[in-house]
Amino acid sequence: MERLTTAAARNIFYGGSIFFFIVFALLVGNSFIQARIMEQTNPISAEAAHGKRIWEQKACFDCHTLFGEGAPASRPRSARFGSNMEALRIPPAPRRR
Repeated sequence: MERLTTAAARNIFYGGSIFFFIVFALLVGNSFIQARIMEQTNPISAEAAHGKRIWEQKACFDCHTLFGEGAPASRPRSARFGSNMEALRIPPAPRRR
């Protein structure tokens, strides 16, 4: 029965670490490439970009998230904004020409 020496264990550790770091780097690079391909083949529409700006400006994510995921509001709008419902008014999307 052969025993694993300290030098052999160290070499296995370093070799495995380097191998998995290379695999990780390749997977990250592939993810970036795939994201670019998806971004170019499926561009974001003007309406979606406008909706995102409104979502951020009106801070809709304050009420409409639950554990980081989208969710219905946990309380009525009037509880948060009082009688100032004008703050929730959404401007129309820009028209296409």
